[in-house]
Amino acid sequence: YVGGFDRSGALIAETRKQVLAEPGQVMDSTQIVMVPTAVLAGRLLDGQGASVSGQVVAFALDFADGTRYERRVKTGSEGAFRIERLTPGVVSLSTQMGTVIYRDLLNESVELTPGGCRNVGDLALTGGLDMDETIKRKHAQALDHPEEVLAAAEALFQKIRRADYELFLEQGTHWGQ
Repeated sequence: YVGGFDRSGALIAETRKQVLAEPGQVMDSTQIVMVPTAVLAGRLLDGQGASVSGQVVAFALDFADGTRYERRVKTGSEGAFRIERLTPGVVSLSTQMGTVIYRDLLNESVELTPGGCRNVGDLALTGGLDMDETIKRKHAQALDHPEEVLAAAEALFQKIRRADYELFLEQGTHWGQ
């Protein structure tokens, strides 16, 4: 893939493109367009409207072309954040704080322009999915129906017992070797 930043980090390749070149092949027609990077800024608030200050937050940026970037940023004293050196494009934003995931914080996609700083304002962290609570709930459901768990485990063990593992061995190799 062709893409990347310049040494200063102020410019980025406009797109990432797969280039299939042969060893030693000279690529005369390849053109790499460098554009200024973009910035996404805003302020994080908790469910009660208080600033989420001094926290390291994991942001996931999903671009319209299917690219996903993950960045960790520390919020300022008023919950302010700034994600720099981004590829310009249309993006949606999610975050994770501890074990809670907040999807689509912006409620819509926004466009990051070359050299621009897009301030998305105050983002309230509400309606998140707590992964630990979800796992606990699933475990509790399994304990409520142990016969289903046992039946699934027995079916798995039967498949393992009947499997033809000889297919995975090199020819002439036997289990005892």
